[in-house]
Amino acid sequence: MSSRFSRMIYVGNLPLDIREREVEDLFYKYGRILDIELKIPPRAPCYCFVEFANARDAEDAIRGRDGYNFDGCRLRVELAHGGRGQSSSGDGADGAFEQFYFKYYSFGTSWTA
Repeated sequence: MSSRFSRMIYVGNLPLDIREREVEDLFYKYGRILDIELKIPPRAPCYCFVEFANARDAEDAIRGRDGYNFDGCRLRVELAHGGRGQSSSGDGADGAFEQFYFKYYSFGTSWTA
């Protein structure tokens, strides 16, 4: 079985009014989805993590949806580099990865084409 990180994608530049069902509708055709964790910050853009049953499905989703125009937003889809959830040490470091993505992708890059 492939590692969790090779099956998990990051989806950035989602609109503020996005719902989990819409994320599922965007990605279900690429394979079985195990989990969707939607993050809605106070300001746009929103982002989420989608975990697929296998790595090939995640790769297909990246190829199919990176740069896709969804509701006027150009999606950024890539393999999630890190993790989420409870860290093995139990030190609460699980949020550091998500904070990095939020800070970097929300404020560190331009979303205009």
